[in-house]
Amino acid sequence: MGKATFSFEIETDLKAAFSAAAEAEGRAVDDVLSDVIQGYLRSQAEDTVYQECVSAQVQEALDDPRPNAPHTEVMARLDAEIALAKEMAASLKRPLYSAGGPSRTSVLPT
Repeated sequence: MGKATFSFEIETDLKAAFSAAAEAEGRAVDDVLSDVIQGYLRSQAEDTVYQECVSAQVQEALDDPRPNAPHTEVMARLDAEIALAKEMAASLKRPLYSAGGPSRTSVLPT
């Protein structure tokens, strides 16, 4: 792959800090910048794929011919599932969640 020059202006202290950080890793500034640019482009591509996926899911939901479920009905179903999970956890004498989040022995998947 060929090389090209990229000229831009940044604050003097930012350039000094960046150069020092690259040097501390034993890397050339242009190599680190190249990695940053590649990471940015990869992130943009991933964001695009994610947005396309979400848009497709939203469109699929909008096109779904089944009738919409009322919010109260959905919440009632979820409340019932949560209550069942709590009952199962209690019968197993295992916590549903520990203070630091789901436990390794939790009934719910982590």
